[in-house]
Amino acid sequence: MIPHGSKRGRAFAPLITIALPPFTSSVSGANPPPRETVKTTSKHGTVISARRPEECDSLLIEALNRGDLETAVGLYEPNATLFSDASVQVVGKAAIREALKAYLGFDSRITEIRAVKSADRVLALTGGKWTSTGKDSDGKPVALSGKSVEVVRRQADGRWLFAIDNPWGAE
Repeated sequence: MIPHGSKRGRAFAPLITIALPPFTSSVSGANPPPRETVKTTSKHGTVISARRPEECDSLLIEALNRGDLETAVGLYEPNATLFSDASVQVVGKAAIREALKAYLGFDSRITEIRAVKSADRVLALTGGKWTSTGKDSDGKPVALSGKSVEVVRRQADGRWLFAIDNPWGAE
């Protein structure tokens, strides 16, 4: 999916967890209640933050689908890890920003999102089944799908941010 320029001969490398509301919970099978989000302002504009672990995925893909890179990057901790493919990781917001640029404007969907919180409710393991379509740098159609696994962490202000994002983690 990512125009990658890899020396390994791959034209594209998988990158992000994909989600798009409305989504269904794998636990209840019903649509969740409306999101309660926190809006914070950065030098790049207004950033919407997840108030529940499972919102990290859906807010990320909403931002990428509308081309809002700064909101997407704002959903990651400063030293978060993002898997650009099953064996390659990028660390930190600057590297994540560069990796996510290739997904701006893709049409992405999720069929389920699941979340399990730790006993202290500070960490959560999330994941989902996703599909994404778009065009590569040559204008050729690209279609991807996968099962993601992420670790998200509750911040002191109540927001949830990605600590580890692996869209290929459950494959």
